[in-house]
Amino acid sequence: MRPKIVLLVLVLLATGCTSSTTDGTGTNAPPPGGYEIRMPAHWNGTLLVFSHGYRVVGSAAANVPAAALSDPDGRADSRQAQLLLAKGYALAGYATPGWDVAGSLRAAEGAYRQFVQLHGEPKRTYAWGASFGGLITELLAERASWVDGAAAFCGVVAGPTLNFDNLQLAMHAIKVLLDPTLQVSGFTSSSASVQAAQNAARLVSAAIADPRSAAAAKVVYIAALLGLPTKSLTFPNGNLSQQATSTVSALQAYLQLVLQIRYDVQNRFGGNPARTSADIQTPEGPLITALGAQAASFTAALRAASPVAADATARAAVAAQDPTGDLRVPLITVHDAYDPIALAQNETVLKERVAHAGHSDRLAQFYVAQPGTTIGYEHCAFTDAQVVATIGALDSWSRSGVRPSTAGFAQEAGGVDTSFTPEPWPAASR
Repeated sequence: MRPKIVLLVLVLLATGCTSSTTDGTGTNAPPPGGYEIRMPAHWNGTLLVFSHGYRVVGSAAANVPAAALSDPDGRADSRQAQLLLAKGYALAGYATPGWDVAGSLRAAEGAYRQFVQLHGEPKRTYAWGASFGGLITELLAERASWVDGAAAFCGVVAGPTLNFDNLQLAMHAIKVLLDPTLQVSGFTSSSASVQAAQNAARLVSAAIADPRSAAAAKVVYIAALLGLPTKSLTFPNGNLSQQATSTVSALQAYLQLVLQIRYDVQNRFGGNPARTSADIQTPEGPLITALGAQAASFTAALRAASPVAADATARAAVAAQDPTGDLRVPLITVHDAYDPIALAQNETVLKERVAHAGHSDRLAQFYVAQPGTTIGYEHCAFTDAQVVATIGALDSWSRSGVRPSTAGFAQEAGGVDTSFTPEPWPAASR
């Protein structure tokens, strides 16, 4: 046991464990992996409830509770977790496999209730999470009465409807422009869904083997259509050719998300919740301009193709999981500026919704990008300092009522791009 740190591990299995619901649906049963709670040597009265990212059903980590962003295996012994414990924060987490929004909301509250039962009522409770867990965190900031503040990292905070539609558009565009035999919906098994995504990835790889080919131009167009970043770790400030390479690399990473998630979502909601539109406009930007007349011809092909239809019931169920922006408490979001998976444009949508709900004073958004490192150019790549600074900024905001400034946060966190503003959500899937 580390000196001055009490590491109390409570992995509470299904027997004898209770929680209450956040959204009024489902049962009160704990998540399959139970909960994890870590107490510091000197508790400052604040509890951090962590929501992890998407986990593939049946994977090794699927049912392992995690109490910090850098602890996917649930041990909470990373430097990040130790820094938070050393500052006096108590840590709690859970595990829910797959795209289980309702279950994750219940599990987060269950972790809080279990903590209260064991250690008493916290003075303050902050929700925090990453990727899919960033969505859960945002929803808790809207819906959960026990949350005093929230911090969402690299979150899909535009909600599943827009994100799933963009994933569907990725497959649809590859089918129309590269291979009309590609299956893009209506999967009857997980293996069929995975195979289709792998086929799409192979089509992209084959197309860019000759960068000057028409097929390569189509791939660049598809990446631009999806709003994928044109900067990467390799080319943080590249010329047009390097921007094209970066956006194609982002498309290949994006297809990994398709591979992981599509059948799970379809199976969970009883049908495909995503759709494409026949009213597709040619995207804008330097890469599209460089494609010239080819870009218009690609758009015409997409407009002429039959769009993918969504199952109405499944789509309505997914739409119920979209954030409304009606924040109850302060929310800080931190996003990789050039994230190829959870696009930074998620933050644009969230900002619009929060403003529409009249709560812009409850939202602070920051973007990280450090050329020469993975920070800002990969999915959920943050330094320990950035994570700890975010929690500190949230704690200060909650206590003082003073919203953190970009300059102040940048000084504390490091690597913050103070001039970055994300683009609007891709028009083709909105």
